Amino acid sequence: HWMNTSDHKAIQISPSGSWEQPRKRSLWTTKNKRKGTRARRFRAFWNICTRLFKTVSPLLFVAFLFLSSQHTWHLLTTSSFFGLRTFHYEGSTALPKAALKKYLKLQEGDNLLAMNLQQMASQIKAHPRVKAVRIKRKFPCTLKVKVITHEPVAVLHLDQPYLMNQSGIPFARVHSKKETRGLLRIRGFEQYGREARDGRLQSV
Repeated sequence: HWMNTSDHKAIQISPSGSWEQPRKRSLWTTKNKRKGTRARRFRAFWNICTRLFKTVSPLLFVAFLFLSSQHTWHLLTTSSFFGLRTFHYEGSTALPKAALKKYLKLQEGDNLLAMNLQQMASQIKAHPRVKAVRIKRKFPCTLKVKVITHEPVAVLHLDQPYLMNQSGIPFARVHSKKETRGLLRIRGFEQYGREARDGRLQSV
């Protein structure tokens, strides 16, 4: 309890009933409170920074891996260590090795890792005489290509003579009489010459 005396000084009555002067706040207590406030603010700021780092660090790590892999891949695909020096070809005389290299525009020194094998296989399959193809890298400097060509069983006479496979599909024009030796000749389909030229003649 507090009472005002005649000299206008506040006097505190203790629970025991004695009269006490109010205690003044010391400078030391004020400084401690200020330090406590600063410490709490610093801890709050540190917690925010910690949470932000935990959120951003995985993204930074992924970005670092991506850039590192891009740089490494560039070095590998431009290195002369993986340059083409040996070309193994297994195929038919219908598609000679030299013609295949020219068809694919292969040159010595081309980087094996930079080659798109799927695209190369599609280019080879587009050749009318090719039935199937298999391409394989053998590091550090070898490329293997295996080509299976259509086997002609007959010559189909349209507007021009065409070689025909076992499925009855005309797959390529006759380039020389040597190709037609011993083959059955089929006539009477000359009216389908345009379909054969356009690739619309599926089978006979």
